[in-house]
Amino acid sequence: MKKAIILLLLMFILISLRADITVKFKGSPDKLMLQVSKIDDIDYFKLRELTNIFGGSYREELNDDKLRLSLYKKHLYFMLESSYVNFRTDYYSYIYNLKCVDGHYYLPTTFLEIVAPLIFKKEIRYDAKRNLILAEIPDDDAIRTIVLDAGHGGKDPGAVGYSKKNQEKDITLTLVKQLKKMLEDNLDVQVLLTRSKDEYVHLRKRTKFANQQHADMFISIHLNSAKNKKATGIEVYYLSTAKTDEARAVEQMENSVVFKYEGGEEAIKEYDSLDFLLADISMTEQLAESSDLANKLQTNLITATRTEDRGVKQAGFYVLKGAYMPSVLIEVGFISNKTEEKQLADKKHQKKIVKAIFYGIKSFKYQVDNI
Repeated sequence: MKKAIILLLLMFILISLRADITVKFKGSPDKLMLQVSKIDDIDYFKLRELTNIFGGSYREELNDDKLRLSLYKKHLYFMLESSYVNFRTDYYSYIYNLKCVDGHYYLPTTFLEIVAPLIFKKEIRYDAKRNLILAEIPDDDAIRTIVLDAGHGGKDPGAVGYSKKNQEKDITLTLVKQLKKMLEDNLDVQVLLTRSKDEYVHLRKRTKFANQQHADMFISIHLNSAKNKKATGIEVYYLSTAKTDEARAVEQMENSVVFKYEGGEEAIKEYDSLDFLLADISMTEQLAESSDLANKLQTNLITATRTEDRGVKQAGFYVLKGAYMPSVLIEVGFISNKTEEKQLADKKHQKKIVKAIFYGIKSFKYQVDNI
């Protein structure tokens, strides 16, 4: 009888040991263990242990009844007391509910079997039979890659100056090239340009490029223009529905290139079909971060240039739609204004603009890197 009890205990211990999941990173001889516990007879693992092993992070967003998990620079949103997770525009079910026990969040191992291979196709491979995760070594969540977008280009000159001598496409390209050098010389970042010469790049290809490069930030630089030649100042936009007549006017001006150069009404319909992204949970999170970035940039630009402060605004710019990272569009001044055109074409003033944007990015990067 005693032997039978001892054998049963040994089997229980062995089963318990086998239940824990081994984690092995490619290229590393070390093995880590993700502990598995039974909750309502279902295998669960503690979310905190997952983020400790993979260097990710999570945070509660109780006002929205969701939990944000950041892993491999991807943001997943779990519905509390639910079996659904949102990633970008898709929802996935992992069958059993997310649990909160004694203040700790637990995910079922079915998340690793069903959902992880779909979201982390290149990063995580889970072998359920061997209880083994083979994974890529994760990067940190710091801002490492920035995409800069010089507005307009090629057949699209953008706004033309009061004097008719300067074009938006040329000045924006000059600014992004200077900004790229300053960022790479002073911060530990890779800076990529959507265009490095005088060429036209479709608006959708610009954000698609940023997504493909897994960029951590997207900044589109433009010059403003208005029928009122007295209009002056700097404003920074992030993606949302335009709230004012002025914002709608700028939105219409910047988006008009789609009608002119990308196929007219049909092209506009394709861009407008992306409107649903504004309601997506992950995009909502990016909007909050984009708003923060926009405010830092606006503050630095006004302080450095002493230009009229037109504020941080929202608009539905096509060039920002579909970007899965903090994204803003900067209007650095009115080329339609006689005085501001001279400033925008002046090398000293351009340096002020570049330096101000640099410090805005640096401040935002410091904040994100140290969360």
